Amino acid sequence: MKPASKPSISPPESPLMREIDREKQASRAADARDLASGRKSREDLSRDNSLFHGRQWSVDFDSAKRLW
Repeated sequence: MKPASKPSISPPESPLMREIDREKQASRAADARDLASGRKSREDLSRDNSLFHGRQWSVDFDSAKRLW
């Protein structure tokens, strides 16, 4: 007996999703070029592509309102 296949789930085909896909592909291509040329290392790319890279924020606990 053949196992049941999973239904394929495709992303919504909207102009926004197509634009996001194009931006991702361009970013991946730029990363590949930088890695191949030696301009950036894998560690550099990992750091550059991390969620909080380049964000400068802090929490002022002295000014925070106490909730309890």
